[in-house]
Amino acid sequence: MHPTRLLWICGTAQSPLRPPDPIRWTVDLETPTGALDRLRHSIYDAVVIDGFARIFGPEEYIQQIQTLTGDASILIRGVESASMAAGCACFGVLILPAGDDVFVRIRTAIEDRAGQGLVRLAETV
Repeated sequence: MHPTRLLWICGTAQSPLRPPDPIRWTVDLETPTGALDRLRHSIYDAVVIDGFARIFGPEEYIQQIQTLTGDASILIRGVESASMAAGCACFGVLILPAGDDVFVRIRTAIEDRAGQGLVRLAETV
């Protein structure tokens, strides 16, 4: 089984939280502007947007990521208000609450997304 590929988008050069089992995760760190270019050339299982409030035009940014990633799970950390959370929910992205076990939540989102894909495939057969 291949490692889970995760693109972590943040506004700083700080590395994200360390995965509990680094052998099973490949985490690439990128700035918001560099992330779009990386997504044009690489495939990821999930994308985490960290520090969402600092991104200019967040709705358009999410739409661009969704266009580039297809079925990858998109998760957001740093949602600071209920209205921002509601806006994120409209786009079908998941919110990573503070203090939550981030990598367990990411793994669950990826597995749920894969299960939904299998259901859609079964419905077409």
